[in-house]
Amino acid sequence: MGVGASASASKRAASGVAKMAVSKPAEEQGSSRQASRDVYLGEPVDLRATVFGAGRMGCAMAGQLALKGVAVTIYDHTEFTRSRAIQVTKGMMKELVDSGHLLESAKASAVERIRIAENMEDALREADIVFEAIPEDLNLKIEVFKSLDAAATLSSTVLTTNSISYFVEQIADSSTMQHKLCGVRFLHPVLLIDEVEVCSPKDRETEDRVLEMLKKTGLQPYRYEGTRRVLYQSEVAKAYNAMKAACQQAREAQGAGAERTMERTLSEENEVTD
Repeated sequence: MGVGASASASKRAASGVAKMAVSKPAEEQGSSRQASRDVYLGEPVDLRATVFGAGRMGCAMAGQLALKGVAVTIYDHTEFTRSRAIQVTKGMMKELVDSGHLLESAKASAVERIRIAENMEDALREADIVFEAIPEDLNLKIEVFKSLDAAATLSSTVLTTNSISYFVEQIADSSTMQHKLCGVRFLHPVLLIDEVEVCSPKDRETEDRVLEMLKKTGLQPYRYEGTRRVLYQSEVAKAYNAMKAACQQAREAQGAGAERTMERTLSEENEVTD
C-alpha cells in the first residue's frame, strides 16, 4: 500500500482486498484466451493508448496492448524509468519467444507500435485512452489524475486506473472526475491473460466506451460485479498451453505460406523458360 495513503483510506483498501473472492474457473466462464484474434495476425487496431507509469506492470500492459495491434505511448515522470521502458518490455516478450509462446515477428511488430513520450503533454496528445500504472500510493494517484485531467488535449480521452487497492471514488478528487475515470485491471500474467476487469461506478456510458475499446483489440473485458477475478493456477496453465498452440499454428501457417510463395515463383520461372 502507498506510503502517502491516509489511515482511513488504508483500512478501506485493506477491507476491499480482504473481500476479494476466487471466482469460477475459466472452464465455467469461458476460455481466458481466444486463438482466433490473438497476437499473431499483426493487424493494427484503430486505437491510441497511453500507459502512464513505466514500471514492470506498466511495461507489461503496454506490451499486451501493442501485441494486440494498439499504438502505445509510454510515459513516466523519471527519465531513468522512461529510458529503460522499451528494453523491459522487449525482455518480457523475449521470454515468451524463447519459450515458444510468441513469434519473433509478432514481437518485432509490437515493439514498433510502442513509443516513449518525454513529457505529459506529448504522452496525452491524441490519446483515446490512458491507463495509469503507478505505485499504490493514494495521494500520488490523486495528484497524477489531477494532472492528467488538466493535460488531456481531447475531451473524449478516457482516463483509467489499474489500482487494485483503491476505488475510483477514492482516487477521483471531484464528482466531475469520477464521471471521467474508469477502473481497468489487467490480470496476471498480463502478457498472457486477455481478461480485463472494467469498473466505472459513476458513469455507465464511460464504462461502455472502455468495454468497446478493449473488445476491438481482441481482449476480453468484463464488468466488475463486486467480486474480484482471481485466476486459478490451472487457468494460467491452460492459457499458456493455448498461447503456445496458437503460436505453433501461426508458425506452421507462415511456413505453408512461404512454401506456396516459392511454388508460385518456380511455376512462373518455368513458364518463362518454356
